[in-house]
Amino acid sequence: MRCEDFLSEIDLFLDGELDDMERARMLEHAKNCASCQDALRSAEQLNAILSTLDDDVSVPVAAQAAWRNAIRRESRKRATRLFVRTASAVAAAFVLMVGVTAAFRAGGKLDSGLSVENLPFHAPQATAPTYVNSISYAPDNGVAPVIESDGDLSGEPATFQTGAGGNDMLRSASKAEPDARLFVKSASRELETQEFDEAYARIDDLVQEYGGYFKSNAVEQDAVGRIAKLLIAVPTEDMDAFLSAASRAGNVVRQEDLAEDISIGYYDAQSRLDTLQAEKTRLNELMQQASDADEVEKLRTELQDVYLSIEAVQSNIASYRSQLEDAEISIVLYEGAARGNISSAGETANTSLGGRMAKAFRASSAFFADMAVSFAIIAPFVLVVLGLAIVVFLVTVLVKRMKRK
Repeated sequence: MRCEDFLSEIDLFLDGELDDMERARMLEHAKNCASCQDALRSAEQLNAILSTLDDDVSVPVAAQAAWRNAIRRESRKRATRLFVRTASAVAAAFVLMVGVTAAFRAGGKLDSGLSVENLPFHAPQATAPTYVNSISYAPDNGVAPVIESDGDLSGEPATFQTGAGGNDMLRSASKAEPDARLFVKSASRELETQEFDEAYARIDDLVQEYGGYFKSNAVEQDAVGRIAKLLIAVPTEDMDAFLSAASRAGNVVRQEDLAEDISIGYYDAQSRLDTLQAEKTRLNELMQQASDADEVEKLRTELQDVYLSIEAVQSNIASYRSQLEDAEISIVLYEGAARGNISSAGETANTSLGGRMAKAFRASSAFFADMAVSFAIIAPFVLVVLGLAIVVFLVTVLVKRMKRK
């Protein structure tokens, strides 16, 4: 022990706040150091003198009451400071999670199922019709490319089909150049008409004419008249013609055309399928050459896993092809004048106070759900940082103890 450490711990020694090991170290040092021994003796004498100064002194009652009140006030202040610090830490963590969630939403890392318009703090936009132009590969006649399935995912690659006749251009899906992008097309139309029955029947006839079908078909009544909410699937190559014909069933008050690029997902799935097919061939060849029963069983297990993966990828590719083959069209038909804003899914916007509050509550619930997902995403990094902080703290404490020795 150094003399500086000894002198700094004399008061702790006299007050009995050191453990037995520290006291033994202090006494051992005092035996071997004359100056520290004198300092300890002087401190003990001073402590003894001071301890007898107030033997005949009585503290006034008022002073005792003031002293107790001061202690209580200090205790309350400490409790308040602890509460404020805890609340501040919780608030800071909450604000951080809100920021992280907002950043993840903006970066597309979360799929909340809600558009910006559904958020409670979103300001109303202009009611002018919205147009989102679709861009297609080789759009000779403005029709998007379609994958024509031959029903055999393990055979020859599927082909693109463009044009009304379907024979304008054929390209291999797995060998297409990088700019051969694939788009899933969808659209929405809002129409108003005074001849509701005729317009509804016309749209129904058009669905049959273009080889489509109703995914949902609902008619409801409000104070003004009837409202038909239709969700229709038609072949993608016929979407433009269908929309053009359906728009003549009434007065178009809003329209929206959308195109979702699925090129990366499709080509990745196709590449994965090719890799799995090659792995399947390799494992079959190894099984034919294997002579050991254990090796055959191991290869059979691996081959079963490959077959399961192939089925999953084929199902994924089939889903992509289905989306490319059929376009989804939402049509809202009003009897009389249009009632207000309609979402892309065809739901009437409720502008009442209760409807707006329910919408805000749903948006808030979705945001908190996204916050939980965001926390799950960053939790591993938080645990790593927390672990490093604990290690640094323990090392710091250990270094301080070593310096005392």
